[in-house]
Amino acid sequence: MGNSFWDEFSTCQWLDGEPGKPGWAVRCGAPVAPGSAFCAAHRARCYLPPGTDAWRYRQWQLRIDLMVAGFDDATACELANTEEDTP
Repeated sequence: MGNSFWDEFSTCQWLDGEPGKPGWAVRCGAPVAPGSAFCAAHRARCYLPPGTDAWRYRQWQLRIDLMVAGFDDATACELANTEEDTP
C-alpha cells in the first residue's frame, strides 16, 4: 500500500469524452506521473502551482465544499491547506 491516496493509481484516471454521451468515462490509461492520478500530459492540463491566485481560489472553494459536507472551519482549513482569511 502506498503512502498517499495518489500512490494507489498506476494508470492515468483522466476521463475522456463528453459526460452523458455513450463511452464518455473512458480513462486515459497511460502510466501516471509520480504522486499523481494522471499521466504527465493530463497533470500539466490540471495542475495549479501552489501559491498562485488560481491555486488559492481552488483551495478556498475546496474549503467551502468541506464545510458544506459538515467539517468545522478549522478542520476544513487544514484539509484544504488554506488560511481562514483566504478570499
